[in-house]
Amino acid sequence: MINMKFSHEYLNFNILDYRLSHKLLIIRASFLENNELVNIDILFKGVFYIETSTNMDGILIVEGNEADYKRVQKKYGDISNSEKVFKLKSKMGDYLIGALSYEINKNKLPPLKSPFK
Repeated sequence: MINMKFSHEYLNFNILDYRLSHKLLIIRASFLENNELVNIDILFKGVFYIETSTNMDGILIVEGNEADYKRVQKKYGDISNSEKVFKLKSKMGDYLIGALSYEINKNKLPPLKSPFK
Protein backbone atom coordinates (compact mmCIF):
# COMPACT_ATOMS: atom_id res chain seq x y z
CA MET A 1 0.00 0.00 0.00
CA ILE A 2 1.22 3.48 -0.82
CA ASN A 3 1.33 5.71 2.23
CA MET A 4 3.78 8.15 0.71
CA LYS A 5 2.77 11.72 0.01
CA PHE A 6 4.80 13.89 -2.35
CA SER A 7 4.67 17.67 -2.48
CA HIS A 8 6.53 20.39 -4.33
CA GLU A 9 4.67 23.66 -4.69
CA TYR A 10 7.20 25.77 -6.61
CA LEU A 11 8.09 23.65 -9.64
CA ASN A 12 6.24 23.37 -12.93
CA PHE A 13 5.51 19.70 -13.72
CA ASN A 14 4.72 18.41 -17.23
CA ILE A 15 3.74 15.06 -18.66
CA LEU A 16 6.91 13.84 -20.32
CA ASP A 17 6.09 10.33 -21.50
CA TYR A 18 3.30 7.77 -21.42
CA ARG A 19 3.79 4.18 -22.52
CA LEU A 20 0.41 2.57 -23.01
CA SER A 21 1.91 -0.88 -23.69
CA HIS A 22 3.90 -0.79 -20.43
CA LYS A 23 1.32 1.22 -18.43
CA LEU A 24 3.96 3.79 -17.40
CA LEU A 25 3.53 7.56 -17.03
CA ILE A 26 6.27 10.09 -16.28
CA ILE A 27 5.58 13.59 -15.02
CA ARG A 28 8.73 15.76 -14.82
CA ALA A 29 9.93 19.05 -13.39
CA SER A 30 13.37 20.43 -14.28
CA PHE A 31 15.32 23.00 -12.26
CA LEU A 32 18.83 24.28 -11.58
CA GLU A 33 20.68 22.88 -8.58
CA ASN A 34 24.29 23.96 -8.00
CA ASN A 35 24.41 25.26 -11.60
CA GLU A 36 23.36 21.87 -12.99
CA LEU A 37 20.06 20.98 -14.59
CA VAL A 38 18.25 18.39 -12.46
CA ASN A 39 14.92 16.62 -13.01
CA ILE A 40 12.40 15.28 -10.57
CA ASP A 41 10.49 12.45 -12.25
CA ILE A 42 7.24 11.09 -10.90
CA LEU A 43 6.88 7.61 -12.37
CA PHE A 44 3.43 6.03 -12.16
CA LYS A 45 3.39 2.25 -12.69
CA GLY A 46 0.46 0.10 -13.72
CA VAL A 47 -1.47 3.10 -15.05
CA PHE A 48 -5.09 2.36 -15.91
CA TYR A 49 -6.69 5.84 -15.77
CA ILE A 50 -5.46 9.36 -16.54
CA GLU A 51 -7.44 12.53 -15.95
CA THR A 52 -4.89 15.34 -15.81
CA SER A 53 -3.56 18.45 -17.45
CA THR A 54 -0.31 18.19 -19.36
CA ASN A 55 1.10 21.01 -17.20
CA MET A 56 0.81 21.49 -13.43
CA ASP A 57 2.03 24.48 -11.44
CA GLY A 58 3.22 22.91 -8.19
CA ILE A 59 2.09 19.45 -7.16
CA LEU A 60 0.83 17.54 -4.16
CA ILE A 61 0.11 13.81 -4.56
CA VAL A 62 -2.15 12.00 -2.11
CA GLU A 63 -4.26 8.87 -2.31
CA GLY A 64 -7.73 9.72 -3.52
CA ASN A 65 -10.74 9.74 -1.22
CA GLU A 66 -13.92 7.68 -1.58
CA ALA A 67 -15.49 10.20 -3.99
CA ASP A 68 -12.36 10.05 -6.21
CA TYR A 69 -12.53 6.24 -6.33
CA LYS A 70 -16.23 6.38 -7.23
CA ARG A 71 -15.55 8.93 -9.98
CA VAL A 72 -12.90 6.70 -11.54
CA GLN A 73 -15.07 3.57 -11.14
CA LYS A 74 -17.93 5.32 -12.93
CA LYS A 75 -15.68 6.08 -15.94
CA TYR A 76 -13.31 3.08 -15.84
CA GLY A 77 -15.16 0.21 -14.17
CA ASP A 78 -14.23 -1.91 -11.18
CA ILE A 79 -10.93 -1.19 -9.43
CA SER A 80 -9.02 -4.09 -7.89
CA ASN A 81 -7.59 -3.98 -4.37
CA SER A 82 -4.07 -3.49 -5.75
CA GLU A 83 -5.09 -0.53 -7.94
CA LYS A 84 -5.04 2.95 -6.39
CA VAL A 85 -6.45 6.35 -7.31
CA PHE A 86 -4.02 9.19 -6.73
CA LYS A 87 -5.11 12.82 -6.52
CA LEU A 88 -2.68 15.35 -7.99
CA LYS A 89 -3.36 18.80 -6.58
CA SER A 90 -1.83 21.82 -8.26
CA LYS A 91 -2.46 25.54 -8.34
CA MET A 92 -4.31 24.89 -11.59
CA GLY A 93 -6.73 22.28 -10.22
CA ASP A 94 -7.10 18.71 -8.98
CA TYR A 95 -6.47 15.70 -11.23
CA LEU A 96 -6.73 11.92 -10.90
CA ILE A 97 -4.38 9.11 -11.91
CA GLY A 98 -5.30 5.44 -11.52
CA ALA A 99 -2.20 3.27 -11.04
CA LEU A 100 -0.67 0.51 -8.94
CA SER A 101 2.00 2.77 -7.47
CA TYR A 102 4.32 5.68 -8.04
CA GLU A 103 7.91 6.57 -7.24
CA ILE A 104 9.99 9.73 -7.25
CA ASN A 105 13.35 9.80 -9.02
CA LYS A 106 15.96 12.52 -9.42
CA ASN A 107 18.22 12.53 -12.49
CA LYS A 108 20.33 14.73 -14.76
CA LEU A 109 18.95 13.68 -18.14
CA PRO A 110 18.29 16.38 -20.74
CA PRO A 111 14.89 17.95 -19.88
CA LEU A 112 12.97 16.30 -22.74
CA LYS A 113 14.77 12.95 -22.69
CA SER A 114 12.68 10.09 -21.41
CA PRO A 115 14.29 7.56 -19.09
CA PHE A 116 12.46 4.83 -21.04
CA LYS A 117 14.54 3.04 -23.65
